[in-house]
Amino acid sequence: MRVQHWQDVVTLLLGAWLVLSPLALGFVGAAAWITVVLGIGVILFAIEGAHYSVLSGRVGGNRPRLGCGTVGHQLRVGNRNV
Repeated sequence: MRVQHWQDVVTLLLGAWLVLSPLALGFVGAAAWITVVLGIGVILFAIEGAHYSVLSGRVGGNRPRLGCGTVGHQLRVGNRNV
């Protein structure tokens, strides 16, 4: 798997830091668990982003936009545009 976006690598490293920082900085209790869970979530999203970019062959700024990219598209109901 070849990563095509540097943001995916940076996000993966950020997630790894979030998982390891409680051990490195000596956090205890709820703050440590919240940080670890958040880090695992960030890692999963980074892996998904890298996986999507490799499978779809998208390079550069061609990633689909979630939410904002639907403005301007017409909704079809039956044979007519809404």
